[in-house]
Amino acid sequence: MRTIPRPGATIEALLDMMMEGLIIALLVFTPLAFGTVQTWALCLAQAGITVVFGLWLCRLIWSRPASRPARTFVVADTSFNLLGYHFIRTGLGIPAAAFVALVLLQLVPLPPGAVRLASPAAAEVFSRALPGYADGLPTDFTAAEAWLIPGAQPEVVPALLGVEGDLPIDADVSFSASRPVSLYPFATWGRLLTLVSLLMIFVVTAHCLQSPVQQERVCWIVTLTGFGMSVLGVLQLLAWNGRIYWFYPVPDDASPFGPFLNHNHFAAYLEMAIPLALAVFVIHVRRGRPAASPLVLSGFSAVVMLATLSLAGSRGAILSLTAASLIYGAVMIARRQVGRLEWSVAAGAVAAALLFSAWVGGERLTQMATRLQSMAHFEQEPSLSARLVTWASTLRIVGDYPVTGAGLGTFAEACIHYYPPGTASVWREADNDYLQIAAEMGIPGILVVAAGLAVFLRRFLFRSPAAEQGAASSSVSIHHGMAIGILAILLHESIDFSLQVGAIALLFVALSGLMVGGTVRREGA
Repeated sequence: MRTIPRPGATIEALLDMMMEGLIIALLVFTPLAFGTVQTWALCLAQAGITVVFGLWLCRLIWSRPASRPARTFVVADTSFNLLGYHFIRTGLGIPAAAFVALVLLQLVPLPPGAVRLASPAAAEVFSRALPGYADGLPTDFTAAEAWLIPGAQPEVVPALLGVEGDLPIDADVSFSASRPVSLYPFATWGRLLTLVSLLMIFVVTAHCLQSPVQQERVCWIVTLTGFGMSVLGVLQLLAWNGRIYWFYPVPDDASPFGPFLNHNHFAAYLEMAIPLALAVFVIHVRRGRPAASPLVLSGFSAVVMLATLSLAGSRGAILSLTAASLIYGAVMIARRQVGRLEWSVAAGAVAAALLFSAWVGGERLTQMATRLQSMAHFEQEPSLSARLVTWASTLRIVGDYPVTGAGLGTFAEACIHYYPPGTASVWREADNDYLQIAAEMGIPGILVVAAGLAVFLRRFLFRSPAAEQGAASSSVSIHHGMAIGILAILLHESIDFSLQVGAIALLFVALSGLMVGGTVRREGA
């Protein structure tokens, strides 16, 4: 008997294929586009995410049954219906909405009195930087010289700007006395746009990439992308000409590896890719096809990525991945949800990776071992000492902006007033994303982030599918791989700012969405 597909099923399947294809394209494009830290790459990625989200909205509207009531709000354990549309229930919506609301509050124009009440430190900065603000008057930059130099003629500035041949200055240079508490609203708007785009991709992956087949396909894409970047990194290490891809010049202060402008960020990407490769390898071992090409490819990819991780020279990535594996493994052992196979595969991959890295770059591997040993005397380690100085200044920012924060994305601007004497570099990041969130968003912001992380860790990351009745072995391995990678990057953020890199943030959010969607599917959403 031939089954007749219901009307619209073909269109829904087409939309699903388009969404999955675009997500895969983004996961491949973003790391290869120099990590997506430049404006052009970030704009392309955000445009792609917007298209994916639009396709999801079309599918949501198209798949709404006509018989479903138009105005209902029915809540189940793992899902809810709103206005007739079906959504999964994650527990992360409230923290995400609260964080976005806090950012929006930073962008609301307030009169000077309200700014002084909400953020005295911000009001002091504005009083020193904006003519007329201290007196509660509109900001008028035509009076800047008289404001900076008491007694100067107020007509000097317009006269200089109005010399024939200069750019036209017909634009109004006076502004209302009201302004947001963010020190640099333009940067805050930019970070908010990035945040919203990441929330979009999380929603789509959590709702649309729930099946084990789809999740395994994404794991393969990330594995092959990480493998390709690792091969590129090794080749560039052996034949480096000062240019990424041998044609793209890098700044003098960059430390490139592979396609990334920073070797720490390259290693941070591999932190999440390596566990996925090992998960795919374990899946094929359990399927009883030891000679199959997917088994060889996934195992070889994991070994090459592990070797490249040691050659990249990022101590934080190595220690974070090791700590995440031990922590997650200990929890799963206590629950009797991992066996000898997983540990054997991990041990074999590490041993093979050490041999491979010693063969490719023995001198660099020795240097990496020496650098790891130097961490025992951190007070003599320049990199760690510099981080301690930065963290101390960041804590001062938190103390001065405890309620509203300096503004999302304004760390570089806020730090201007907190450099210790003798500082020779510009701090654009705090090298600790948690401290930076506290500085930019205040104590309420970091508390919201902590609440969201607590829900995610308890309900999803440390909830192995092995505990679920009838969970497939592939789901178990994929969950373990994603969990170790996500936990590793969360640990790494305590000493770095990798999640401010577009490619790493996208992969982190996509894997988190996959984990949430897979867990909800197994629970019967």
